[in-house]
Amino acid sequence: MKNPAPKIRGLHVRAVRVPTEQSHQTASGTISESPLVLTDVTTEDGTVGHSMIFTCRCCPETHR
Repeated sequence: MKNPAPKIRGLHVRAVRVPTEQSHQTASGTISESPLVLTDVTTEDGTVGHSMIFTCRCCPETHR
């Protein structure tokens, strides 16, 4: 019999803006920060996973 997949016990998601050391120019404008979505997932057996997702631009503050 297969072991069932562990169940998720916790999920923590946050949006951050990380400043870049040097700004660079693109067709869309100047990029001076990297908007990221960071996630941490904890399963019932204590396993913890992390992810970092780069986004193209930040959402307005009202959409948090």
